[in-house]
Amino acid sequence: MKACQAHNFNGIEKIVSTYWASCLKKKTDGLDGAAAMEMVETQDNALYQGVIATVMPDVFQKMDPDVTKRIRTFAKNYVPWLTAAMGPTGKSKKVLPAPFVEMRLRLAVAFAQKLRRYTGLNHLAQAARAVLNNPYSEPKKVNSEHVKQMQEDYERIDFVNVQEQVAWVCEGCDVGLMSKHETEFRRIIMNQEDNCIERWAKWLQGIVADRLGALETAEKYEARASELLLRWSFISSLIIRDLTLRSARSFGPFHLLRLLCDEYMYFLVETAVAEGGCRSIEHTPGGEVGGASADGGKGAKGGAAKGGAKATKGMPSATIAPLPEDPPESGKKRPAESPTAAGDNSKRPKND
Repeated sequence: MKACQAHNFNGIEKIVSTYWASCLKKKTDGLDGAAAMEMVETQDNALYQGVIATVMPDVFQKMDPDVTKRIRTFAKNYVPWLTAAMGPTGKSKKVLPAPFVEMRLRLAVAFAQKLRRYTGLNHLAQAARAVLNNPYSEPKKVNSEHVKQMQEDYERIDFVNVQEQVAWVCEGCDVGLMSKHETEFRRIIMNQEDNCIERWAKWLQGIVADRLGALETAEKYEARASELLLRWSFISSLIIRDLTLRSARSFGPFHLLRLLCDEYMYFLVETAVAEGGCRSIEHTPGGEVGGASADGGKGAKGGAAKGGAKATKGMPSATIAPLPEDPPESGKKRPAESPTAAGDNSKRPKND
Protein backbone atom coordinates (compact mmCIF):
# COMPACT_ATOMS: atom_id res chain seq x y z
CA MET A 1 0.00 0.00 0.00
CA LYS A 2 2.86 2.39 0.78
CA ALA A 3 4.39 1.70 -2.62
CA CYS A 4 1.09 2.57 -4.29
CA GLN A 5 0.76 5.78 -2.28
CA ALA A 6 4.20 6.81 -3.56
CA HIS A 7 3.36 5.61 -7.10
CA ASN A 8 6.36 3.29 -6.82
CA PHE A 9 4.68 0.57 -8.87
CA ASN A 10 7.94 -0.98 -10.07
CA GLY A 11 8.87 -1.75 -6.49
CA ILE A 12 5.75 -3.90 -6.06
CA GLU A 13 7.29 -6.73 -8.12
CA LYS A 14 10.05 -7.17 -5.53
CA ILE A 15 7.59 -6.91 -2.65
CA VAL A 16 5.36 -9.63 -4.12
CA SER A 17 8.29 -11.87 -5.02
CA THR A 18 9.94 -11.58 -1.59
CA TYR A 19 6.70 -12.21 0.27
CA TRP A 20 5.79 -15.37 -1.61
CA ALA A 21 9.35 -16.68 -1.50
CA SER A 22 9.18 -16.52 2.29
CA CYS A 23 5.72 -18.13 2.32
CA LEU A 24 6.92 -21.07 0.23
CA LYS A 25 9.56 -21.82 2.86
CA LYS A 26 6.81 -22.42 5.39
CA LYS A 27 4.14 -25.07 5.68
CA THR A 28 1.51 -24.61 2.97
CA ASP A 29 -0.82 -27.49 3.81
CA GLY A 30 -4.41 -26.44 4.38
CA LEU A 31 -4.29 -23.29 2.26
CA ASP A 32 -6.89 -24.80 -0.06
CA GLY A 33 -9.29 -25.42 2.82
CA ALA A 34 -12.64 -23.62 2.74
CA ALA A 35 -11.93 -21.43 5.77
CA ALA A 36 -8.45 -20.41 4.58
CA MET A 37 -9.68 -19.69 1.05
CA GLU A 38 -12.54 -17.53 2.31
CA MET A 39 -10.27 -15.57 4.64
CA VAL A 40 -7.63 -14.94 1.93
CA GLU A 41 -10.28 -13.92 -0.59
CA THR A 42 -11.73 -11.39 1.85
CA GLN A 43 -8.29 -9.96 2.62
CA ASP A 44 -7.29 -9.77 -1.05
CA ASN A 45 -10.52 -7.96 -1.93
CA ALA A 46 -9.96 -5.47 0.89
CA LEU A 47 -6.37 -4.89 -0.25
CA TYR A 48 -7.32 -4.34 -3.89
CA GLN A 49 -10.16 -1.98 -2.99
CA GLY A 50 -7.72 -0.05 -0.81
CA VAL A 51 -5.19 0.22 -3.65
CA ILE A 52 -7.85 1.49 -6.07
CA ALA A 53 -9.07 4.05 -3.50
CA THR A 54 -5.45 5.18 -3.03
CA VAL A 55 -4.35 5.58 -6.65
CA MET A 56 -7.74 6.73 -8.02
CA PRO A 57 -9.75 8.34 -5.21
CA ASP A 58 -12.05 10.02 -7.74
CA VAL A 59 -12.54 8.67 -11.28
CA PHE A 60 -13.28 12.23 -12.51
CA GLN A 61 -10.24 13.86 -10.93
CA LYS A 62 -7.57 15.24 -13.24
CA MET A 63 -4.52 13.00 -13.41
CA ASP A 64 -1.04 13.59 -14.69
CA PRO A 65 -0.61 11.53 -17.90
CA ASP A 66 2.58 10.02 -16.46
CA VAL A 67 0.64 8.71 -13.45
CA THR A 68 -2.04 7.25 -15.73
CA LYS A 69 0.62 5.51 -17.79
CA ARG A 70 2.28 4.01 -14.71
CA ILE A 71 -1.03 2.79 -13.32
CA ARG A 72 -1.88 1.05 -16.61
CA THR A 73 1.61 -0.44 -16.82
CA PHE A 74 1.24 -1.76 -13.28
CA ALA A 75 -2.18 -3.22 -14.12
CA LYS A 76 -0.70 -5.05 -17.10
CA ASN A 77 2.32 -6.41 -15.20
CA TYR A 78 0.76 -7.29 -11.85
CA VAL A 79 -0.74 -10.66 -12.84
CA PRO A 80 2.51 -11.94 -14.43
CA TRP A 81 4.40 -10.79 -11.33
CA LEU A 82 2.02 -12.64 -9.03
CA THR A 83 2.02 -15.74 -11.25
CA ALA A 84 5.82 -15.93 -11.18
CA ALA A 85 5.97 -15.24 -7.43
CA MET A 86 3.57 -18.07 -6.55
CA GLY A 87 5.30 -20.55 -8.85
CA PRO A 88 7.80 -23.28 -7.84
CA THR A 89 10.98 -21.97 -6.21
CA GLY A 90 14.22 -23.46 -4.86
CA LYS A 91 15.61 -26.92 -5.32
CA SER A 92 12.51 -28.55 -3.82
CA LYS A 93 10.26 -26.93 -6.42
CA LYS A 94 7.65 -26.49 -3.72
CA VAL A 95 4.29 -25.32 -5.01
CA LEU A 96 1.18 -23.84 -3.48
CA PRO A 97 -2.15 -25.72 -3.72
CA ALA A 98 -3.64 -25.26 -7.20
CA PRO A 99 -7.11 -24.08 -6.02
CA PHE A 100 -5.44 -21.48 -3.81
CA VAL A 101 -3.31 -20.15 -6.69
CA GLU A 102 -6.25 -20.10 -9.10
CA MET A 103 -8.40 -18.14 -6.66
CA ARG A 104 -5.72 -15.52 -6.04
CA LEU A 105 -4.98 -15.13 -9.74
CA ARG A 106 -8.69 -14.76 -10.49
CA LEU A 107 -8.92 -11.89 -8.01
CA ALA A 108 -5.70 -10.34 -9.34
CA VAL A 109 -6.98 -10.41 -12.93
CA ALA A 110 -10.24 -8.77 -11.85
CA PHE A 111 -8.28 -6.10 -9.96
CA ALA A 112 -6.08 -5.35 -12.98
CA GLN A 113 -9.12 -5.09 -15.25
CA LYS A 114 -10.80 -2.71 -12.84
CA LEU A 115 -7.74 -0.44 -12.73
CA ARG A 116 -7.63 -0.28 -16.53
CA ARG A 117 -11.36 0.47 -16.79
CA TYR A 118 -11.08 3.25 -14.22
CA THR A 119 -8.16 4.90 -16.02
CA GLY A 120 -10.19 4.69 -19.25
CA LEU A 121 -13.19 6.33 -17.56
CA ASN A 122 -10.94 9.02 -16.14
CA HIS A 123 -9.49 9.71 -19.58
CA LEU A 124 -12.99 10.11 -21.07
CA ALA A 125 -13.97 12.46 -18.24
CA GLN A 126 -11.02 14.75 -18.94
CA ALA A 127 -11.80 14.77 -22.67
CA ALA A 128 -15.43 15.65 -21.93
CA ARG A 129 -14.36 18.50 -19.63
CA ALA A 130 -12.61 20.15 -22.56
CA VAL A 131 -15.82 20.05 -24.61
CA LEU A 132 -18.57 20.89 -22.13
CA ASN A 133 -19.15 24.41 -20.88
CA ASN A 134 -18.63 24.39 -17.11
CA PRO A 135 -17.11 26.66 -14.45
CA TYR A 136 -13.87 24.65 -14.38
CA SER A 137 -13.06 24.66 -18.09
CA GLU A 138 -11.13 27.26 -20.06
CA PRO A 139 -11.92 29.08 -22.23
CA LYS A 140 -15.68 29.10 -21.48
CA LYS A 141 -16.54 31.11 -24.61
CA VAL A 142 -15.00 28.49 -26.90
CA ASN A 143 -16.73 25.60 -25.10
CA SER A 144 -20.10 27.33 -25.40
CA GLU A 145 -19.88 26.99 -29.21
CA HIS A 146 -19.79 23.20 -28.84
CA VAL A 147 -22.68 23.23 -26.39
CA LYS A 148 -24.80 25.58 -28.51
CA GLN A 149 -24.44 23.27 -31.52
CA MET A 150 -25.29 20.27 -29.34
CA GLN A 151 -28.46 22.06 -28.19
CA GLU A 152 -29.54 22.75 -31.75
CA ASP A 153 -28.91 19.17 -32.92
CA TYR A 154 -30.60 17.70 -29.85
CA GLU A 155 -33.84 19.52 -30.67
CA ARG A 156 -33.96 17.72 -34.03
CA ILE A 157 -33.83 14.19 -32.58
CA ASP A 158 -37.05 12.22 -33.15
CA PHE A 159 -37.65 10.99 -29.60
CA VAL A 160 -41.14 9.74 -30.40
CA ASN A 161 -39.62 7.26 -32.84
CA VAL A 162 -36.90 6.34 -30.34
CA GLN A 163 -39.49 5.61 -27.63
CA GLU A 164 -41.61 3.53 -30.02
CA GLN A 165 -38.62 1.35 -30.95
CA VAL A 166 -37.62 0.93 -27.31
CA ALA A 167 -41.18 -0.02 -26.29
CA TRP A 168 -41.31 -2.62 -29.08
CA VAL A 169 -37.92 -4.19 -28.38
CA CYS A 170 -37.73 -3.92 -24.58
CA GLU A 171 -40.66 -5.75 -23.02
CA GLY A 172 -42.13 -3.97 -20.02
CA CYS A 173 -40.16 -0.76 -20.64
CA ASP A 174 -41.72 2.22 -18.81
CA VAL A 175 -42.01 4.87 -21.53
CA GLY A 176 -43.16 7.42 -18.95
CA LEU A 177 -40.01 6.92 -16.90
CA MET A 178 -37.89 7.16 -20.05
CA SER A 179 -39.59 10.49 -20.89
CA LYS A 180 -38.85 11.72 -17.37
CA HIS A 181 -35.13 11.00 -17.71
CA GLU A 182 -35.05 12.51 -21.23
CA THR A 183 -36.64 15.70 -19.90
CA GLU A 184 -33.92 15.95 -17.27
CA PHE A 185 -31.27 15.33 -19.95
CA ARG A 186 -32.76 18.17 -21.98
CA ARG A 187 -32.77 20.49 -18.97
CA ILE A 188 -29.07 19.86 -18.34
CA ILE A 189 -27.92 20.27 -21.91
CA MET A 190 -29.94 23.45 -22.37
CA ASN A 191 -28.50 25.03 -19.22
CA GLN A 192 -24.99 26.23 -19.97
CA GLU A 193 -24.38 27.19 -16.34
CA ASP A 194 -25.10 23.65 -15.14
CA ASN A 195 -23.64 21.66 -18.03
CA CYS A 196 -20.65 19.96 -16.44
CA ILE A 197 -19.64 16.33 -16.01
CA GLU A 198 -20.42 16.45 -12.27
CA ARG A 199 -24.04 17.32 -13.15
CA TRP A 200 -24.18 14.50 -15.71
CA ALA A 201 -22.86 12.15 -13.04
CA LYS A 202 -25.71 13.08 -10.69
CA TRP A 203 -28.24 12.52 -13.48
CA LEU A 204 -26.87 9.05 -14.18
CA GLN A 205 -26.80 8.20 -10.48
CA GLY A 206 -30.50 9.06 -10.34
CA ILE A 207 -31.28 6.73 -13.24
CA VAL A 208 -29.39 3.83 -11.65
CA ALA A 209 -31.10 4.39 -8.29
CA ASP A 210 -34.54 4.50 -9.95
CA ARG A 211 -34.04 1.36 -12.01
CA LEU A 212 -32.23 -0.83 -9.47
CA GLY A 213 -34.32 0.08 -6.45
CA ALA A 214 -33.83 -1.68 -3.12
CA LEU A 215 -31.99 -4.98 -2.73
CA GLU A 216 -34.41 -7.90 -2.34
CA THR A 217 -32.24 -10.81 -3.38
CA ALA A 218 -28.84 -10.78 -5.04
CA GLU A 219 -30.21 -12.65 -8.08
CA LYS A 220 -33.03 -10.15 -8.71
CA TYR A 221 -30.71 -7.20 -8.16
CA GLU A 222 -28.16 -8.54 -10.65
CA ALA A 223 -30.95 -9.23 -13.17
CA ARG A 224 -32.17 -5.63 -12.93
CA ALA A 225 -28.59 -4.39 -13.26
CA SER A 226 -28.02 -6.42 -16.43
CA GLU A 227 -31.34 -5.28 -17.88
CA LEU A 228 -30.51 -1.64 -17.17
CA LEU A 229 -27.16 -1.85 -18.95
CA LEU A 230 -28.71 -3.53 -21.99
CA ARG A 231 -31.55 -1.01 -22.26
CA TRP A 232 -29.22 1.93 -21.72
CA SER A 233 -26.95 0.70 -24.51
CA PHE A 234 -29.88 0.22 -26.88
CA ILE A 235 -31.41 3.65 -26.19
CA SER A 236 -28.11 5.51 -26.50
CA SER A 237 -27.38 3.66 -29.76
CA LEU A 238 -30.73 4.80 -31.21
CA ILE A 239 -29.99 8.42 -30.31
CA ILE A 240 -26.50 8.30 -31.83
CA ARG A 241 -28.00 6.63 -34.93
CA ASP A 242 -30.48 9.51 -35.30
CA LEU A 243 -27.68 12.07 -35.03
CA THR A 244 -25.64 10.13 -37.60
CA LEU A 245 -28.46 10.00 -40.14
CA ARG A 246 -29.00 13.74 -39.75
CA SER A 247 -25.27 14.43 -40.21
CA ALA A 248 -25.32 16.42 -36.98
CA ARG A 249 -22.42 18.84 -36.70
CA SER A 250 -22.13 18.02 -33.00
CA PHE A 251 -21.88 14.27 -33.57
CA GLY A 252 -18.32 14.26 -32.14
CA PRO A 253 -19.24 15.88 -28.79
CA PHE A 254 -22.36 13.69 -28.50
CA HIS A 255 -20.35 10.56 -29.25
CA LEU A 256 -17.82 11.55 -26.57
CA LEU A 257 -20.62 12.20 -24.09
CA ARG A 258 -22.19 8.84 -24.93
CA LEU A 259 -18.89 7.01 -24.31
CA LEU A 260 -18.49 8.78 -20.97
CA CYS A 261 -22.05 7.99 -19.91
CA ASP A 262 -21.71 4.34 -20.97
CA GLU A 263 -18.54 3.86 -18.93
CA TYR A 264 -19.87 5.76 -15.94
CA MET A 265 -23.16 3.84 -16.03
CA TYR A 266 -21.22 0.57 -15.87
CA PHE A 267 -19.11 1.97 -13.04
CA LEU A 268 -22.27 2.84 -11.05
CA VAL A 269 -23.96 -0.49 -11.68
CA GLU A 270 -20.81 -2.43 -10.83
CA THR A 271 -20.45 -0.49 -7.57
CA ALA A 272 -24.12 -0.95 -6.66
CA VAL A 273 -24.05 -4.70 -7.29
CA ALA A 274 -20.83 -5.14 -5.30
CA GLU A 275 -22.17 -3.11 -2.37
CA GLY A 276 -25.74 -4.39 -2.51
CA GLY A 277 -27.29 -0.97 -3.06
CA CYS A 278 -26.89 2.47 -4.60
CA ARG A 279 -25.22 5.36 -2.81
CA SER A 280 -24.50 8.95 -3.66
CA ILE A 281 -21.01 9.43 -5.10
CA GLU A 282 -19.57 12.92 -4.86
CA HIS A 283 -17.01 14.11 -7.41
CA THR A 284 -14.82 17.09 -6.56
CA PRO A 285 -14.02 19.34 -9.56
CA GLY A 286 -10.54 20.74 -9.97
CA GLY A 287 -7.29 19.49 -8.51
CA GLU A 288 -4.99 16.93 -10.03
CA VAL A 289 -3.36 13.66 -9.08
CA GLY A 290 0.26 14.53 -9.73
CA GLY A 291 3.12 12.24 -10.59
CA ALA A 292 5.63 10.86 -8.11
CA SER A 293 8.97 9.76 -9.44
CA ALA A 294 9.17 6.23 -10.80
CA ASP A 295 11.45 5.11 -7.98
CA GLY A 296 8.98 6.18 -5.32
CA GLY A 297 10.08 9.79 -4.84
CA LYS A 298 7.59 12.52 -4.08
CA GLY A 299 8.09 14.75 -7.08
CA ALA A 300 4.41 15.61 -7.41
CA LYS A 301 3.46 17.74 -10.34
CA GLY A 302 0.82 20.44 -10.09
CA GLY A 303 -1.19 22.35 -12.65
CA ALA A 304 -3.35 21.11 -15.48
CA ALA A 305 -2.94 17.70 -17.02
CA LYS A 306 -0.77 17.56 -20.10
CA GLY A 307 -2.90 15.01 -21.93
CA GLY A 308 -5.46 15.36 -24.69
CA ALA A 309 -8.16 16.60 -22.28
CA LYS A 310 -6.45 19.92 -21.83
CA ALA A 311 -8.35 22.85 -23.34
CA THR A 312 -6.60 24.80 -26.05
CA LYS A 313 -6.93 28.37 -27.26
CA GLY A 314 -8.91 27.30 -30.31
CA MET A 315 -12.05 25.21 -30.55
CA PRO A 316 -11.43 22.16 -28.33
CA SER A 317 -11.49 18.99 -30.35
CA ALA A 318 -14.27 16.49 -29.70
CA THR A 319 -11.93 13.64 -30.61
CA ILE A 320 -10.34 11.66 -27.81
CA ALA A 321 -6.58 11.66 -27.45
CA PRO A 322 -5.21 8.14 -27.02
CA LEU A 323 -4.46 6.84 -23.57
CA PRO A 324 -0.77 6.79 -22.60
CA GLU A 325 0.81 3.94 -24.51
CA ASP A 326 0.86 0.60 -22.71
CA PRO A 327 4.19 -1.22 -22.41
CA PRO A 328 5.00 -4.13 -24.70
CA GLU A 329 3.68 -7.49 -23.60
CA SER A 330 6.09 -9.22 -21.25
CA GLY A 331 7.45 -12.61 -22.12
CA LYS A 332 5.71 -14.20 -19.15
CA LYS A 333 2.57 -16.17 -19.80
CA ARG A 334 -0.51 -14.77 -18.10
CA PRO A 335 -3.81 -16.51 -17.34
CA ALA A 336 -6.91 -15.80 -19.40
CA GLU A 337 -8.74 -12.69 -18.26
CA SER A 338 -11.74 -13.18 -16.04
CA PRO A 339 -14.95 -11.13 -16.33
CA THR A 340 -15.12 -10.74 -12.57
CA ALA A 341 -14.00 -7.65 -10.71
CA ALA A 342 -12.23 -7.02 -7.46
CA GLY A 343 -14.69 -7.14 -4.66
CA ASP A 344 -17.33 -9.79 -4.01
CA ASN A 345 -17.01 -11.71 -7.26
CA SER A 346 -20.38 -13.39 -6.81
CA LYS A 347 -22.04 -9.97 -7.03
CA ARG A 348 -21.17 -8.82 -10.52
CA PRO A 349 -23.24 -7.79 -13.54
CA LYS A 350 -23.47 -10.80 -15.79
CA ASN A 351 -22.84 -8.82 -18.99
CA ASP A 352 -19.37 -7.58 -18.09
